[in-house]
Amino acid sequence: MASTPFDEANFRTWLTERLARHLKREPSAIDADTPLADYGLDSLYALAIVDEIENYLGIAIDATIMWDYPSVSALSSALATKLAIS
Repeated sequence: MASTPFDEANFRTWLTERLARHLKREPSAIDADTPLADYGLDSLYALAIVDEIENYLGIAIDATIMWDYPSVSALSSALATKLAIS
């Protein structure tokens, strides 16, 4: 995906689906502005999701990104900014 422009809306959908799968919830139950910790996302799941994000985007990201930007909205916006600068 790294060769195509980052589409924040598509990424949010993709991320929401991944989170829902890890949390054993429906994607519609994940609110983009709710802190992921409120859903019970622990560090092991967060690291697994970071790995999936890296594979999806084809870039390396800091493992702490899930804590620095703790919601789907915050994480999507941060990655959009990072990729615009790169």
